[in-house]
Amino acid sequence: MTVQGMQGSNFLPHLQSLQWDVSHPSSVKGIEFFATPSLSVLTLKFSNKFHALLSIRTLRGRLQNIQEFSILLPHQTHVNVFDVTLSDLLYGMPRLSSVALPPFSLSPPIIKSLMSLSGLKKVVHSDPLVSAYDYDAYGCQLHFDTDGLSELESLNIYIDIQRGSEILQGHYAPRKLNYLYVGTRQFIKGHQLGSFLEVLVTTNRFITSLRLVLYAQELDRDPNIIKFVHICSLLKLDLNLLIIKHDNPLQYSNKDVVLMGKAWPHITYLSLNSEPLTNINYAPHGFPITSLHSFASYFPRLEKLGLYISVDEDFLTQPQRVEFQRLRYLYVGTSPLYSRYAEDIAIFLAGLIPNGQLDAEWLSGMYPPRTTHGVTRNRNWDHAIHLFRICSRAQRNIRREYSELLDQEKRRIDSLHAENSALKQEVIRLKTHLRGGNQSVHS
Repeated sequence: MTVQGMQGSNFLPHLQSLQWDVSHPSSVKGIEFFATPSLSVLTLKFSNKFHALLSIRTLRGRLQNIQEFSILLPHQTHVNVFDVTLSDLLYGMPRLSSVALPPFSLSPPIIKSLMSLSGLKKVVHSDPLVSAYDYDAYGCQLHFDTDGLSELESLNIYIDIQRGSEILQGHYAPRKLNYLYVGTRQFIKGHQLGSFLEVLVTTNRFITSLRLVLYAQELDRDPNIIKFVHICSLLKLDLNLLIIKHDNPLQYSNKDVVLMGKAWPHITYLSLNSEPLTNINYAPHGFPITSLHSFASYFPRLEKLGLYISVDEDFLTQPQRVEFQRLRYLYVGTSPLYSRYAEDIAIFLAGLIPNGQLDAEWLSGMYPPRTTHGVTRNRNWDHAIHLFRICSRAQRNIRREYSELLDQEKRRIDSLHAENSALKQEVIRLKTHLRGGNQSVHS
């Protein structure tokens, strides 16, 4: 059907969700015919900024019932070109509850339009995927200078975390967040992260899910920069999800694990910087693998765990004291592993995670090119993961056979109990019969 053929017709009157990819001028005009009163979810993707401008202007005032809206613009588009046009479009969505905006789009006109939406609960500010220099040059800063966003429950945003504390302390900043994703491509020192988290915890005590993606992609920094003391303010929250990613390893002890476990009894997903940046000359020492016993003991509901771990000979002498009850996935990221430990580590982890999976990765792009060191590391973990799966299957088979034997033994015992009960009943019957016979003889 052509655009002309759709005009004037009641085309898809019950359409509720639409994803529209505008890659050709002929696609622009067709959007308006899908903007029906029933439409509540809309995603617009543009490959050309001029098409985007024309489409947005076409849709103004026709999206009153939209509740979820996402817009994707061409890479490195200067969104200030769209400030007024996009803000006018947002003003025309009074029922909007969730919005995903392109990089650097949180300009004053757009912020003002968002603040007019009383039902808005979620704002996603997408990753610009540009260099730190570009981010500094074109990034914009959130300024809450009027009421409107204080009711937000979910926020996903890339900001300058060094000024994040000022933002959170703003008079009209969000105070009811339960989900927060904070990303930056600027290098963050430990004390800066600590200050930001202290303010975050003070201003948003209802947060249960927190993601911190703090990658500057710099290798020449002090490797001992992020410590548990810098994130300990998070112990005041009742988290069920925490993901931390940083250039340098996160240092913590068994005592810290115990504190986290007691503070977050409901947490199901925990990732403590499993992929710090490393290079061929430096492989930081990770969390001792034997300390996984502490996670198994103090995180009873944990289903997903990501750690940067170290493996040495100590774990060979440690008894298997405990196992994870619910863990389904252990991700060791870029943790180092020597080939001589691959078999033992597989056996160790298979006993620790009876019902889970093991994975490791050396990600290209985010990390330096694959060096001999990186490939060797990956192959060693590949071998360990292969052996882990074999061990896990063997242990499951043993458990199944053991369970079957237990069931058989239970059935045998039940049968013996039944026979014993029947014999008792027979003895009672015979005794009763004998008493009746004796009474007949005496009479």
